[in-house]
Parts: sequence; C-alpha cells; structure tokens
Amino acid sequence: MRFDSAPGDASVENLLELCEVFREGDLSRKELYEAVDQGETLVRDNIRYGVGLGFLEESEEGVSATSRGIEASYNKDDPEELAEQFQAGFRDYRLYNVVLEDLVDDGVAQKGEITKSDVLQVFRTSVGLEGSENTLGSAATTFINTLEAAGLGNYIVGRGGKETRVELDEEFEVLVEQVIEDDQAEEEANRQGVPEGDQGGVDYSDQATAENIKRQASEPDSSFQIRLELSGEEDPTKVEKLIVGIRRGLAQEIDVSDVNPTSENSVGEIEDSQDGPEREIKSSKDQDQGEAEEEDDESSDSSLDTFMNSKSEPPKE
Repeated sequence: MRFDSAPGDASVENLLELCEVFREGDLSRKELYEAVDQGETLVRDNIRYGVGLGFLEESEEGVSATSRGIEASYNKDDPEELAEQFQAGFRDYRLYNVVLEDLVDDGVAQKGEITKSDVLQVFRTSVGLEGSENTLGSAATTFINTLEAAGLGNYIVGRGGKETRVELDEEFEVLVEQVIEDDQAEEEANRQGVPEGDQGGVDYSDQATAENIKRQASEPDSSFQIRLELSGEEDPTKVEKLIVGIRRGLAQEIDVSDVNPTSENSVGEIEDSQDGPEREIKSSKDQDQGEAEEEDDESSDSSLDTFMNSKSEPPKE
C-alpha cells in the first residue's frame, strides 16, 4: 500500500490547540491563521494531521473540529481520557494504522521501544513515502509523539547518541492488538460490501433467494426465516396456496430456476409475478423427510385456519 505523504511538522500539542479554538465554531483557514500562533505552514500540517486522526473536518467553507476533537481538547490534561481519543484516531487514520501494524509484524515492538529510524524504514518501504531525511524525520517524530498520546508508551527525545523513541507501555501488546484488529475488521467489511457492525458468521447474502434457502437448508442443524407480510386485503385462497406450496418446497429439492424472490418484495409484487407474497419461513432440518411429506398432503394447519378465520372473509361472488 502506497501513500503520498505524512504530516511532518504537526504535533499533539498544536492539534489540541486548534481543537480548543474550534470550540467557538468553524473558522476559515485565514481566520484560523490569525487565531493561533503557529504559522501558516504549521497550521496546514496540523490540519492534515487532525483530519487524518478524525479530530478535524475540512470543507470549502472552512475547518471545524469533530466531537472527538472537541472532547480531546477538554481532556488534554487527562492522559487516560485523551488516550481513548487518540486510539480511535489510530483506527481511523489508515496511514498510521498500516505503519503501526507493520512495526508489530516485523517484531520491532519486541525490543520494548520503537525508534525514529524504525518508523523511517517503514515510511520508505512498506508505505512508499518519499522525501528528504529532514522531512520524513519530522513525520516520524510526529508518529512517535502520537503513540505516546494514544497511551502506547513514553515519548523520549533523542540525546547523547540515542535517537528519539517511544518506550512501550507494559500493556502495549493488548492495546495495539485492539487498534489493529478494529481496522482489519473494517477493511474486511468494506471489501465484502458489508456495513461495519453488521458482520456475522454467515457468508450468505441477506437476500432470501431460493438458492440461499437451499444452501442453508442443506446444512446440519440449520434454520432460516422468510417473512410473510399481510395487509389483510389478500385473497385467502392465494395465501393458503402459498403456505402449502412453501411447506411442500421444504420437503423437496428446491429448484432455483423456478423461484428467486428477495426478502424485500411486497405481497402485491410477488402476486403479480409469481402468485405468491413475500415469505417468512422458519424451518429446521430436525424433522425427517417422512414427517415433511406427510404434512404436505394437508391443505392447511392450525395456524393457517386461525389466519383464515380471523383475518379474512371468503371471497364474494
């Protein structure tokens, strides 16, 4: 994976200053330049840094702080609370998350520290950043500074022949695993087109197609549902035929070419095309084939009789 650049002259302190200014409302870039004492180049870098971490938002009208950024500005003197916002920022900032994951995979963290040169190496190789030693060095320092803000270690400025580094916290492995796993889960969901939070252990489409029903019914101890939505104006005879047909279908091999409704179809839509409404079936393979075939001979059961007697009148001539 390749990235164009990384924020170089940004820092946690300067980003929090911007977030604090934005408590009063959105500002244009020009207004922001006048509101803080950072210099235009520094402000631009911190805006990029804040947008990457999800602390800031930028539009044609100007720049504003997100709820995460505002909350962080109030927590700047509370490292534990602030760490939560920066850990969330790491999960959202794709560049930083990839770099962190690469450092962990290479075993760098086993040394108990991550140095500036470690980060520089990943910048130049894994993520393909280009730039001078000074430019990328500043970006690496910003990255290390962010690790400390996220509660992953203690930032130490290089002195006496030792380079700038972050000495990792005892809980680094636990914390970093959460950050990386969350990102991997989101990436997998995006790749499969599944909204985050809706991921499950079943690899089927949400559509209740005949193919999916057949596939699910063929698995041991499986069950599935097809929802039947009725308005009360349906022809009871058609409803009866539908339920009987469904029950017969469960006892046989389903022909995918014959039926392929989706769970979103309405009763009227399916009646027009296939003489049947949208379904909701709940079936279990616990019943043997003989029991299913015996039930097929019946035109209705007690639930159908209840529906017929309570919900509908016989069609008038």
